[in-house]
Amino acid sequence: MTVASGSVRRYLVGRPEVQQIEVLAGQTLDELARLEKLAVQGEVLVSATAVFPDMTTAGERDGGGVVVCGLETAVSPDPWPELPPLPMAQTRRWLLEPTFYALQAGGSQFMAELRPANALFLQFWGVDYDGDAQAGQKLDRFVGWVQGVVAHYGGYILQLTTGDKGSYLYATFGALKAYEDDALRAVLAALDLHQLPQEMAFISRLQIGVTNGEMYVGAYGSGTRRTYGALGNKTNMAARLMVAADAGILCDQVVYGATKERITYEVLAPIQVKGRETLAQMGSTYSQVRSALSVCQWL
Repeated sequence: MTVASGSVRRYLVGRPEVQQIEVLAGQTLDELARLEKLAVQGEVLVSATAVFPDMTTAGERDGGGVVVCGLETAVSPDPWPELPPLPMAQTRRWLLEPTFYALQAGGSQFMAELRPANALFLQFWGVDYDGDAQAGQKLDRFVGWVQGVVAHYGGYILQLTTGDKGSYLYATFGALKAYEDDALRAVLAALDLHQLPQEMAFISRLQIGVTNGEMYVGAYGSGTRRTYGALGNKTNMAARLMVAADAGILCDQVVYGATKERITYEVLAPIQVKGRETLAQMGSTYSQVRSALSVCQWL
């Protein structure tokens, strides 16, 4: 577990008719992410700015952070107060449309299940959260544009994460609403997203990973904050492919097999990604999307 203290930037981004997303960004969160990689299981590692006098520590960790052993003063519980229900008109813009109406209908369609789906991870650079006074407006424009492209192909954005080494969006095709050609829709969306319009010129770089496979889909989280997700090995693989994409688009063998009649690919040599075996051992290959055939203008 890690803790960091300091100022952050707080933004509200996204199209209200699709979903509004609250975002925290800035150097404090970057420091939190850095410390997370240094923390050892079972310990609490905090930034130097989060240390206070009543804290018992075991010294500084190489690379930064202070290991916490305990507190000399007891801290009384201070839970959140009970909050009144929000009006439905206000609630709708915070939820994706399928989840909102599923909850309205009693939630039966919101139950957790295993189902095939496609994961698309998009990493982007170019928004200076700490140094640019227009960072919030730029992020809002970019997220709104991505929402429009993803929605055009029947997908939904599930997650937005910010960071100094690139922020990323996670979109799903086939989890909340399924089509027979979800893999093709995901690749076509990736191709469109990789062609930034002039008004998005502040985005300096994009990398995209796309995978297909069985995922756990449904609500997760505590009673105070629940969200919808699509999780599994293929989700992790899409994130790894995104990092390895080198300003391009990478997909797994399943997506390639489902779309190769409509998409032009370059088949690459097997590569190794963090936490996974080599693709040759997995009986799969990575493929880099180069260009779409004219037949892809099907929607």
